[in-house]
Parts: sequence; structure tokens; C-alpha cells
Amino acid sequence: MKFSSPLIFGFLRLFYGEKTASWVKVSKLVLIFNFAKYVGLNIVKISDSFIFRKNNPTKTQSSLRNLCVLCAFVEKYFYIIIRKTSKIRYIINYSFMRKYFYILLLLLLFCIRLPAQELNASVTVNSDRIQSSNKNIYTTLQRSLTQFINGTKWSNATFANNERIDCTFSLTIMEQTNENSFRAELFIQARRPVFNSSYITTILNHRDTKVEFDYIENAQLEIVQMSIDNNLVAIIAFYCNLILALDFDSFSPFGGSIFYRQALTIAMQAQSNSSWTGWSAFDDRRSRTSIINAFSDEAIKPLRDLWYNYHRRSLDEMAANPDRGRTTILNALPALKDISNVRNSEVILQMFADCKIDEIVSIASKANAEEKKSVYDLLRSVFPTSASQLEPLKK
Repeated sequence: MKFSSPLIFGFLRLFYGEKTASWVKVSKLVLIFNFAKYVGLNIVKISDSFIFRKNNPTKTQSSLRNLCVLCAFVEKYFYIIIRKTSKIRYIINYSFMRKYFYILLLLLLFCIRLPAQELNASVTVNSDRIQSSNKNIYTTLQRSLTQFINGTKWSNATFANNERIDCTFSLTIMEQTNENSFRAELFIQARRPVFNSSYITTILNHRDTKVEFDYIENAQLEIVQMSIDNNLVAIIAFYCNLILALDFDSFSPFGGSIFYRQALTIAMQAQSNSSWTGWSAFDDRRSRTSIINAFSDEAIKPLRDLWYNYHRRSLDEMAANPDRGRTTILNALPALKDISNVRNSEVILQMFADCKIDEIVSIASKANAEEKKSVYDLLRSVFPTSASQLEPLKK
């Protein structure tokens, strides 16, 4: 980094007077200078490494650039190198440093984005089916779920507030089996913004009909080091990790692998408790364990690759070049046919259809007649139960 050192030194000398400048040993100043440089550069590196998801690249890059400028300013202002008569002298104004160090440090910290949790969930608990004198328990359950989902740090990644994943958890209480035990259905939806547009695409649209749990009024839900002693906590933690996995996979190839592994760990723990429903890998092909086993299968990797291409290389490109984005999607779809021949792929393909069929039909409807027929034939063979949704492609 190059400084206009004589000019800065001249300004300080004129403004503060020559007597205010304190000369110290070169060795001490070298250590101080290098320490400041080390701290400044590592702050920038850490900030850069935290940017995993780039929902708003322009804003993210601007924040990082401003941080770099501020680090350079602090380094430049306090550590001045002057070359005079072929000798290097190190000067530092200690009185100025003592006076303004903390102010500049606070400014530096203020410019660094504070980390936010990953999820921005809207949680509702519907108890209309239950005739109970104590409705307050459902209010506290909704509050506990909201705090648990939005307040838990699910990963080591750092999210800005505008980068949090929008999602919905709707819990419908079907039966209150006793004072603190419930049977319910859970609907989960997660959404992802499309780059350079106001369009939001759905990445998860799933209904879990086998939710049974115990809950005591005002109880706090929490997970500590992946240790789970409550079926409701296990279910919610499972779907939170699934949302993160699908979201990260849509931004980078296989970027959600760590979250699939965490969801698998939760499923394995839950299976060890025979009283917890919805986890059996044998009785129900749509169970949570069946879902995560399918996602963890190496043979399903082509679907994850398709998922990335569909979002990052297609939808995110459509604002700039709609034809190219649509062509990329249509060229990627034949992979679904190969995946349908993979054992245990049924549940994954159904989840894909639940959130993507209508969107694909809308995109393909702008293609030519030959392309529309090709997409219709492909999707009809892979998703035979979705024939009515494919009808627009026959026009």
C-alpha cells in the first residue's frame, strides 16, 4: 500500500506542532504496524469468508469495499512511513492516538455487519379443531416455536438480515390426546429470491401428517449440541436443516451437504425413540428418515446438480437473458427421467414436483411447440399424477 507520507507528515506537523510527534524505537513500531496490518487484513478475510449466500451481491460487495477502505484509513492515519535521505523513520503521534483510537475502533466495528440467524420464519399454530378451555397453551406454543426457529444458530455461516431465508411453518392441531400431548399436521414452505428480479421461487412445499409431540405450557424449545429429547424439537430441527440444505444447494454445487448430514443425524437419534412417530424408514416411504436417506444417496446427486443448475444458472440468469435461462432449464430436465429409475427416488421427485411443476409449466409455456411437447412428454412420464397441471403445455 502506497502512502503520500511527506504530505501527511507535513499536515500533522503544521496542525499539531513538531513537539507533539513522539519518536520511538523502530523495533516497537514495526511490531505495532504489522499487528495493525494483520488485524485489518484478517477482518477483511473473515468478512469475505462469511459471504456464502449472495442474494444481494451488489450490497454485499459494497459493504466489504467500505470495510476495506476504513481498514486502510486506520492503518494509513496512525502508521506513517517517511523516506528521507535514504533512511526510513517511523513516526506515531501517541497523544492523537490515545484521544481518537476508541472513536475509530467503534466506527470500524459499526461498519462490520452483525451476524443474523439463518431463518426468517413465519409460524402459526391453528387449534380451531380443538374444543379446549385452555387456548393459551397454543399461543405459548406458537411463541416458543417462533423463538426456537428464528433464534437458533443453525450453522457457522453468517447471514445479513436481508439474506435470511423466508419460510413458513404452519402447525394444525388435529387432536389433544391428553393434557400435554398432541397430534398435528405440519406444513412447511421455504422460498428463495431470484437474482435481479422481484420474483420469489419456492424451494420446499411439504406437508407432514405424522406429527405427535408433548408440550408443557410456557416450555422453551431448544437444541444443545444436537442433543434432542423432544419429538417436536427433532421435527422442527430436521426441517430447518432441510431448508438450509435446499437453499445452499441452489447457490453452489452440493453446498448443502453439511445440512443433509445434520438432518440425517437428527433422524438417526429420533429413530432410537420408538414412541416418536414419523421417523420409520420402513413403514412409510414419505417419512422424514426416508426423505433424508434419499437425499443422502449418491445416486440422487444428479438431482442436486439439476437443482443448482435450475436455480443459479437458469432462474438467476432469466432477468438478464430470459431465452438463455429458459433453454438451460429445459435442457436440464431430462435428468429427471434418469433419476426416476433410482431406487427410493419417489419421495424426492414428489417433493420436487410439489414446488416446481407449476413453475416449469409457466416457463416452458413460452417455448416453441416442439419444446413444449418434449417437456410435456417428459414430465408426464416422470410425474403421472400431475397430468392436470401439465395441460397448459398441450395448447
